[in-house]
Amino acid sequence: SARQSFVVRRAIALAADTAELRAAFDRVDDLVVNLFRGGTDASGTSAVLSVMVDATVARALELELAERPQPWVRQFAWLTLGSVARREAMPSSDVDSAISWADDAELDPGQVRAMAARVQATLDECGLPSDTNGAVASSPRFSRSAGDWHRAAQDWLADPMSDRGLIMSSLLLDARVVHSNPALNSAPAAFSRMSINHPNALRLQLLDALSGKPRVRSLRDIVARRGGTFDLKNHALSPIVNLSRWAGLTAGLGVATTPERLDAAVAQGALAERDARILAEVFAMVQRLRLSHQIDQLSAGQPPSDIVTMSQLSPLSRSLLTDGMREVAAVQRRVRHQATMGVRP
Repeated sequence: SARQSFVVRRAIALAADTAELRAAFDRVDDLVVNLFRGGTDASGTSAVLSVMVDATVARALELELAERPQPWVRQFAWLTLGSVARREAMPSSDVDSAISWADDAELDPGQVRAMAARVQATLDECGLPSDTNGAVASSPRFSRSAGDWHRAAQDWLADPMSDRGLIMSSLLLDARVVHSNPALNSAPAAFSRMSINHPNALRLQLLDALSGKPRVRSLRDIVARRGGTFDLKNHALSPIVNLSRWAGLTAGLGVATTPERLDAAVAQGALAERDARILAEVFAMVQRLRLSHQIDQLSAGQPPSDIVTMSQLSPLSRSLLTDGMREVAAVQRRVRHQATMGVRP
């Protein structure tokens, strides 16, 4: 499997056109299945998948820019957002993206966005769909000059409830450059001293993180005495990821994996070691359940998703999931209490 990952990565890098790129990325599903079933843990498999997605995005850009003059290429940066940026991608993950260009670049924004749309079309052909909520580099909201990005980030910090500032801040906090000039990723610098310069914005990040309640069954399912379905991403993973993002911000950490953010929060005293350990363990468990479920779907020729039927999970998996959600909810209560009392853990 390790050798296979290098072979696939090389095939992606050498793809001469969209058809070859699509054929190369078609091998990624088999790679993910073989890695996970061969003993690689969910975190490692997810990281390899994220690298393959990055490589495919970079090659799609290179193919699109092949006819462009070299200075044009260096005047912008393509950013990946979301789970891929955190190295936590799943087979079901879509591609969140943004573009930043130099303030003095001689680029037409319309041409840049048209280029981004063509790249997104190439990625769609390869089986990497764009974000359905509009976080795409071809959108004016997600394609700006470096100066505009920095000013927008400052505005979101000053007034998180305006211009969807809370959501945009969360997205840009995970931004990572996958092609061209890393210096043009200007937004994260505005968040580096958020706990000192913008404590109210940080508090809103915490309230937003605590608003997502982990749950296994709805009240309707309980009354009807049925197992129902469960969204592993929205109902189990997102509360952990969002709370970890806040914890990382409190510790002054920007883009990073969820476990790295938890470790940094403990080191800086922003989160109790016990709570960080619980979140990290439940995060690993949920990622393992997600990957196992999606690999079974891929093997059955079905599109991967995060929706599971509780009655089809093994008794052990149901028990782990139920206990994990209870533990995450308890961590949320403790963090909320500490924040209300104004104390450090």
